[in-house]
Amino acid sequence: ALAAEVAAEGRRHGQAVLWHTCRPGPHATLFNIVKGLAEALASAGNDQLWQTLRAAPAATYPAAVLIDMLLEHLHARPVVIVLDDVQHLTSDEALRLLTALTQLVADGNARMVLIGHTRPAEGDWPPLAGLLQREAHLLWEGLPALPKAEWDALYHATLGLPQPLCRAAAAQRRAEHLAHGEGWRAAVLAWAREALWSDLAAHEQWLLAAVYALNDAAGGAPDLRVLALTEADQRAWQQLEQRGMIECGGTQARIHGALQLPVVEFLRATPTLQAELAQRHQQLAASAHSADAPAGHLSDRNHIMPHAAQHPPDSGDLLARVRTALQHSAAYLEHHHDDHDARQLALELATLSAALPDLVRPQQA
Repeated sequence: ALAAEVAAEGRRHGQAVLWHTCRPGPHATLFNIVKGLAEALASAGNDQLWQTLRAAPAATYPAAVLIDMLLEHLHARPVVIVLDDVQHLTSDEALRLLTALTQLVADGNARMVLIGHTRPAEGDWPPLAGLLQREAHLLWEGLPALPKAEWDALYHATLGLPQPLCRAAAAQRRAEHLAHGEGWRAAVLAWAREALWSDLAAHEQWLLAAVYALNDAAGGAPDLRVLALTEADQRAWQQLEQRGMIECGGTQARIHGALQLPVVEFLRATPTLQAELAQRHQQLAASAHSADAPAGHLSDRNHIMPHAAQHPPDSGDLLARVRTALQHSAAYLEHHHDDHDARQLALELATLSAALPDLVRPQQA
């Protein structure tokens, strides 16, 4: 819908609209993207590139030549470029085209909209920003004003995104009492579940909830090494970063603000998660290795994610840890079935079991 509006605005200002959908397979290759944009150019009155590409097979032109040919024609007049389903762009050649088109936009010769489930792997593609406070207020026009604290909470929970704000406004029109309470939360939570949370895998939900819980417990400066991510978790983390659901800076991280309500709901339904994180934090603090290891940057996964079972348990609290781990594993496995955490529990119990005889058996002379 956003791309269609940008395209319509471009037409009103005399810009040609070039739209290509990157379907999986051949349509997402460099040659076919250029060919698709050339076809759109032909519809706008410039068919020279289209005729050239039709006359020769894809292997005729090196990637650099194809990109230069396209840019030469795009410089001829202002254009709006829309690339849909960009999550299918995986080749280095296609990503080079995005870099070239980005420079075209920076030079003021084009506008561009990228649509997809994930941002391109290369390049700096910030997530779409929401409305400013004063703009968001326009969606509430004609409705009873919310108390300032409630409005601030609503804006933070939606990050100014129009769709959840419109849902909250529609709910307000149906129920007058929402102006004086927190009833908007139900409308925003329903949107967040539908638009964001339901598309996440179980281990991705766990990661987001864990980051939120660590931030809450640490007052915004969590020790992310507590997560002790496996290789599979690190891949999931990187995908969440790419999708804009986790924002990283240095050794800190925070979740997308619009995920806060479903994450809080998840934590209430999973009380063992915070207990598990607290246990991991104690293990990290008690580790002689962690006392000397630098925190490192978030991208340095080896410094941030030491495995919980790599270090021997401290004998002073061994029995308490055994009891806690056993109780936690029973409760956790009853309500949750995440493979990573099941492995973590198994490794912790194995480590504790191996060390337990040293505590209870009399020392030999």
